[in-house]
Amino acid sequence: MDFVSIWKAVSILLTGFFGGLALLTDFKDKNSNRITPWGYVSLFGIVSSTAFGVAAQLKATNDQAKEQQATLNRTLALVKNTQESVLNIKRVLSAIDEP
Repeated sequence: MDFVSIWKAVSILLTGFFGGLALLTDFKDKNSNRITPWGYVSLFGIVSSTAFGVAAQLKATNDQAKEQQATLNRTLALVKNTQESVLNIKRVLSAIDEP
């Protein structure tokens, strides 16, 4: 596994963990209706792990597009070489009309 795949998996786990933390702790003070320190930890964790997960997904998509372009270029070069080879074989096999 590469780093991007591992980071995407870790990001999903962290987002779930921080979401669970937000549910299991008092993220708002019942009297003042303000966010508690645990609420800020949960919010920061959810937002940051989600952002890093999205960044990892964008990098994976970008890497995949580059790999597809490289494969396309290799295939195009192979087709051109094959065409040249077929043309050369036709030249060799063609009959000589005049000695």
